[in-house]
Parts: sequence; structure tokens; C-alpha cells
Amino acid sequence: MLKAVDQAPIFSRRFTDPEDVALAVRDAGIEYVPLGGGPYDASLTLVQAGSLRIQRVVDQAHIVRGAVEEARMGLLFSTRHLAAPVVNGCALNAGRMLALPPGRELHGLCPGQLQWASFSFPAEVAERLFDLGGMPFGVRSTAPALLVPPAVAALLSNTAVEITDLAERLFEQGATTMSAAFLPEGVLELCIEAFSKAEEHPVCGRAARDAIRILNRAEEFLRANIDRPIYTDELCAALAVSPRKLHQAFVATCGMSPHAYLKRRRLTMVHRALKSAGQEGLLVKSVALAHGFWHLGNFAHDYRELFGQSPSDTMLQARAGLSRH
Repeated sequence: MLKAVDQAPIFSRRFTDPEDVALAVRDAGIEYVPLGGGPYDASLTLVQAGSLRIQRVVDQAHIVRGAVEEARMGLLFSTRHLAAPVVNGCALNAGRMLALPPGRELHGLCPGQLQWASFSFPAEVAERLFDLGGMPFGVRSTAPALLVPPAVAALLSNTAVEITDLAERLFEQGATTMSAAFLPEGVLELCIEAFSKAEEHPVCGRAARDAIRILNRAEEFLRANIDRPIYTDELCAALAVSPRKLHQAFVATCGMSPHAYLKRRRLTMVHRALKSAGQEGLLVKSVALAHGFWHLGNFAHDYRELFGQSPSDTMLQARAGLSRH
């Protein structure tokens, strides 16, 4: 649950756990699977001005999946990155910005450290903007993503960085509001110009949609069989796809093989379970076995490599935090 300060018109916060970032991000229900090893370090700065919301996140390598809220639309872009993130099959290189309609699914691969940002508006504003772009509007997971023209995208990107920089400084000084009455109208004006020249991204075609569908079905199968290990052959049979097609879908959407993805996904679920161990009295061994890790030595090595600490350290921290409340 978000703290009251996190719901203020402006706030800025650092995180040491990717799941906490996923919970703090507004306008979309998302889930992270971290890719990097070692301790996690990220930050989120948010500005709320009327119906406009601006977010900026400095983050580490990860895979993200989820969906935009059905009452909001988002403009998503990377302001700085070592390697371009890929969202729904579209590479967000410098000067590229995606417009995501309400309810749109998100499948992102962020292969390295990056800083990303977003603008969001209510659905009724989205409908006007999509009409300007000549695109059909609807609250559905398969609605198209618009590619905003580079010149306008760069201007919006700079605006997001400048505003969140100011908000971060104000928040450090103890402020939870800022004078931003001009922001909604000014940003909306830029968006109107952007959408009047927008085009559907040519890369986000049938192949990308097929890959996302395969990934979604794989996730459903994994969740239904969380108590045992899942391997590629079984996944292929369950989804009725060839090993080659499954591999291509995972590499396109996640940047890794199905086996590597499923192992990281299960490690993330173990991490979540161990953080609740203080309340439920769980044991590391039982949690590992319940998520399909039967070789405990390999499990401990992989866990430490991904999260920067041992499984028992995660559980001890959770229990220590519980004892302080």
C-alpha cells in the first residue's frame, strides 16, 4: 500500500526492491522481473497537475509486463539508456515515444540501466488525441500504439526531465506541492501537435503481437503450475507451438530463452515469498522446493546473483522489519 506522502501532488523516493517500484508506479498495473545482479537501486519522481501526471524512473535492467489502466492513456519514452528498451516489440531509441491507449498491454525489455518517463491523461483526453492521429480509439488490450514524431517527442522528453528535476529538488526541501497550474494545458498543447502528425509504428505488427500472445499464454501456464518446475518441452506442448517459435517469441519480448526467463520468474516469486516469511514462518528450503528449485546449492547461487543477497538474508530482513512494527 502506498504511503500518504506517495499520493501527494509531488514526491520522490528511492527503492531497493523492484516489486516496490512496480507498486509505486501509477497508471499501469505492472510486474517486474529483474535482469541485473547485485543490490537493486532505483528512484521514482512524480508530479500531479490537475488531470496530468508525469513520472520519471531511474531503473536497472528488467523485464516488465502488465497493462495501462482503463481510465488513463500514457506517453512512454526513454530519456537516457545504455541499450534501447523495447516495449511491445518497438525499440524506444532516442527521440521515440509511444502513445499507449487505455487498457493496452505492456511487454517491455530493458536490457540495461535507464531513465524512463511518462505523461498520462484521462481516457476522454486520449480519445481526442487518437482522433487527431487518425487512429480508432477503444479500451482494449490490442489497441495500437502510436509513434510520436521525434521533434515533438524530444520536446516532451525535455519537459518531463525539467519538471521532475524541479519536483525532486522541492521534495528534498520538504515540499509536497508545486506551482504547476500551467502544466496540463501546456503539455496537452504539445500532445495535440504530436498526435496530429503521429503514425502507427511499422515494427509493431503481427509478429510482435503473436510473440506477446505466446508469452501471455506461457505466463498463464506457469502460474497454474507454480508448485513444480516447468521445462521448455512441456511448455511447447501446452501452448501447441514448436520449440523454435517459442524461443523466437521469448527472445523478441524478453531478450532471453524460455528456460532462462522461467527460472528468473520463479526466482522472483521466491523473493516475494521470502519477504512474507516473517508473517508465515516459512523456511528457505520449503519455499525453494515449492517453486521448483530442487538443487538448493544452485538455487542459492542463482538467487544471490540476481538479488545481491542470500535467500536467508532476505527472510531475516523481512522478519526484522516485522519486529519493528
